[in-house]
Amino acid sequence: MTKKKITQFILTGLILSFTLACKKENNDDETNLFVLLALASNTGFVSVNYGDGFTAFRTAEAAGKPERKENIDGLERKTSMEITFNFTSTNGEIRLFGSVDQNLRFDSSNKNAYISIKPTSLTSSVIGTTNPNTTQAGGANFVPGLNSTTYCFDIHREVESVTEVKYHLIGWPKACASLTNADRQSTGYVLNFESDAYENASSMLANAALTEIYGGYAFKDAAVSSIRFNTPLALGGSFK
Repeated sequence: MTKKKITQFILTGLILSFTLACKKENNDDETNLFVLLALASNTGFVSVNYGDGFTAFRTAEAAGKPERKENIDGLERKTSMEITFNFTSTNGEIRLFGSVDQNLRFDSSNKNAYISIKPTSLTSSVIGTTNPNTTQAGGANFVPGLNSTTYCFDIHREVESVTEVKYHLIGWPKACASLTNADRQSTGYVLNFESDAYENASSMLANAALTEIYGGYAFKDAAVSSIRFNTPLALGGSFK
């Protein structure tokens, strides 16, 4: 075998080995991609037929940190959530729920409490509950950009007594990781709204602890690119 042929043989071997190595790396990348996709699809969210044109999901994983109150396990619940979204029309709306039943509601539905994000245009948004009182911070104006926007919220089901349970809705127009200790105090809340859930209805309490164990969200004319539920972040304002 001539020196030239030997050189060509060696080069061919090297090229083949490099090709096989690259192919293995590509296969590994594809495997990792499939794993990530599987994890993303296994978040615990279940589709809910919420109605009114909304696409809705719930998960028991987001029901919130449970606490024992009035001798009932899990009666008080608190959760935080971070959502990244953008509206696709001025008719869009996003609703965020904590401590609700499998249909994203709770027994006293005439006082349903959820955080509602509605655009006044594609560059601004008004946030509050279903019926925010103008004297409270329930209608605080959050101003997202035209494109992707990230907000951080807490939803607490707080038990003041056996006859009074309230929902405390808290929010910040920033990512949860960006919250300072001052933000997490009650004086640092941008959204700070309380809504009665139960009054003089102790018979509802045990049922609430058993059935209202979901968190979730619903949206229409909007795109939700990320939503994460975690332990509560707010440090003030709880009924104890």
